[in-house]
Formats: sequence, structure tokens, C-alpha cells
Amino acid sequence: MLSRRTLLATAASAGLAAALPGFAANAADPKVALDAVSGEMLTEYPENATFLGLDADAHTALRSKLTDRSMEGNAARAASCAARLKGLKAVDGSRLTGIDRINLETAIYAHELADEGYRRFKFGDNAVLNVWQA
Repeated sequence: MLSRRTLLATAASAGLAAALPGFAANAADPKVALDAVSGEMLTEYPENATFLGLDADAHTALRSKLTDRSMEGNAARAASCAARLKGLKAVDGSRLTGIDRINLETAIYAHELADEGYRRFKFGDNAVLNVWQA
């Protein structure tokens, strides 16, 4: 029997896969790509929107949500982390300098650590991508 959580995790993964071509299109503009990554991560960890004071305007709906801490939710976050890492590595950062270059390199590094953690540990929270830890 298909549980609601499994259905939601599968739908989230399918939605992410459908969004990947759009992410790749943004690879030409590293700042747009990093904004997309930030938005995806706020959606995965909605408590962070409130913690960081970003739960207004376009992110107001995140105020009433919590991170899905189920095994299925963790699997969905692992899949999206791997997809974002692939997209981040496709970004052409050669035109970036200063803090913009550091931001891209930091995002790639954090996602590499998180991806490794998700592959090694199939449970719990990967706090590398989660600003706020409950």
C-alpha cells in the first residue's frame, strides 16, 4: 500500500527532476542559480525561513510548515541535495570574483559534505544544510 508520505516524497523527487532543466538554464547566471538553491533549501527546511527572518512576502507560507523528518522526507532531501550539487557543479563560476566566487564554492562544498552524509547515513538530519537544528 502506498502511504501518503511515500507519495509526497515521490512527487517531490519528480518535481525536482522536472525542475533540473530550469536549474541548468540558470547555470549561465551563477547568482540566479544560487538564488534557486536558497529557495529550494528554504522549502526543504521551512523553519529556517523563520529562524533567518525570511518568512515574509514570497515565503510567508513557510511559517506554518515544518521539515518532514520521516525516512521518506530524508530520502527526498538526499535526492534534491544530489541534484542541486550536480547543478551547482555545472555553474560557470569563471566570471565570478570576490564574495560571489566564495558563495558558489561554499555552496558546492556544503552540498558535497551533505551528499556524502546522506549516502553514508540513511537516517537523522544532515545539519550541514540545516541552519536551525531542533
